[in-house]
Amino acid sequence: MNIAPITTNAYTPRLRSNSIEKEPVLPSAPDRFECGHSHDQGEVQPDWGFQGHGLVQEVAAESLPEEMPEFFRGATERLVGLASQPDRWKARDLNYLKEATAVDHFMAYEQIKGHDLPGDRFDYVLMVEREGINAPGQPPKWVGTLPYKVAEQYQNLMLDFAIWRNEGQSLPADNPRRKALEENALLSGGLLGHYVGDAAQPLHSTIHHDGWNRHLPNPHGFRTKKGLHREFETQLVAATASEDKIKERVAPARQWSGDPLNWGLDLIAESNSQVERLYQLEKDGDINPRHPSDEGV
Repeated sequence: MNIAPITTNAYTPRLRSNSIEKEPVLPSAPDRFECGHSHDQGEVQPDWGFQGHGLVQEVAAESLPEEMPEFFRGATERLVGLASQPDRWKARDLNYLKEATAVDHFMAYEQIKGHDLPGDRFDYVLMVEREGINAPGQPPKWVGTLPYKVAEQYQNLMLDFAIWRNEGQSLPADNPRRKALEENALLSGGLLGHYVGDAAQPLHSTIHHDGWNRHLPNPHGFRTKKGLHREFETQLVAATASEDKIKERVAPARQWSGDPLNWGLDLIAESNSQVERLYQLEKDGDINPRHPSDEGV
């Protein structure tokens, strides 16, 4: 397999007068989390699951099989450092980047369950608009595109590994070209880990992402007040999660095959199956960050 390097012509874009002309102001956040690696990920919003993403990335990186290239298996620190990178793109001042990528972090699975998803993300957005399957109270785009992002980022990583094997693997370990190709793969892998982590979080898979949707029936009297998302993925994780506890519960690795879009969708469906249970745990007080029960943890 021969893959030619991609080249572009440099140019200087002209920005409209209302475009960003200064560095964005990002919200502050802790520069470390309690796990095996203390790695500064920059200033990211704490409400976006900073610690949880770091733990997910670390446990995944340290569980890689030996068939993975050595440079990748030995780069836990770098992969952890990328764990919350996509959440940095949500900074309010980065208006173009924020609007273009925000929908990649979730999918309201209830709205698309039973529909055949097209392979093209833009055909999918048109389908949502055409068939009126948007979430109640939300514009069509907020059904979300997370499984598409998982598939796209997986193919980025697959391509980077292919280029590394064809153009970099035979070079000396300290060759700049080889190091650059390895860094490309680490970047793609680190970003993929973020979106897989999102897909594993039940509140990223549902129309009830931050309190039960007030536009829908609520026969069990689940919480509708906002703030649950932050309490669950940030405060509860900070109070209870550790690398050792997570490793005890990690399931055996699965060998995926077929269409990567289906992998992303399967992850979303699995997470969505836990949504009502999560809300019941919240109702029973089992996942209160201040005093969670054994059942909730």
